[in-house]
Amino acid sequence: MLQGKLVSLRGVEKEDLEQIREWLTDPELLHLLGARPMPLGNVEADKLPELFRLREGRVLAITSKDKGLVGLIAVGNFHEFNRTAQVLVLVGDRGEWNRGYGTDALRSVTRFVFEDLNLNCLEAHIPEFNTRAVRAFAKVGFQQEGKLRSRLFLRGRYWDVVVASALRETWNGERAADPTAAVSQAVPPPHSTPEPTPQPPATPQPVQIGQSDQPIAPPISPTV
Repeated sequence: MLQGKLVSLRGVEKEDLEQIREWLTDPELLHLLGARPMPLGNVEADKLPELFRLREGRVLAITSKDKGLVGLIAVGNFHEFNRTAQVLVLVGDRGEWNRGYGTDALRSVTRFVFEDLNLNCLEAHIPEFNTRAVRAFAKVGFQQEGKLRSRLFLRGRYWDVVVASALRETWNGERAADPTAAVSQAVPPPHSTPEPTPQPPATPQPVQIGQSDQPIAPPISPTV
């Protein structure tokens, strides 16, 4: 299990599947993900990455202390040698929007893939009309790299797709979330001695990965 400040992330359980099926057949929620409504039978936990078009992905349940299951976060399309992956977040319970659950889940997963899986880059593709998601990724320290122009066709028109990413060596999601960070970054007043610049944490030890030419999916399981 991954533990954030507001949410916990765990494996999807059988009891979650009916609620997940309702979310994945909701046209408005699918639109925010850049997906089209489609017939959907029974949902199986091990088939969820395929529904999100994530190669060898992992889907985790986002749970809050008082509400239980509120959404999903998925990581996939791992590349062994480039040490990259993609992420997406869905807070399916509309009553829990704007409470910071999505950003807390994203921050927890980003920290995990950098510190525990030794990835170098985590990337997201966000439809331009999903401004809530664009803001959430920016809040966690993802930077916009640009847009894929007219790459998504939905509801009778083409939309741009925003590409945002975080790099392990420069990711500041934790510092950005800390309200004291702005104070520590302030310019010292005249005739004062500035505080010494804190040294960055030591680079985590590399995860031992095999030499296969195929992309891999490092496990994100309730072991952390």
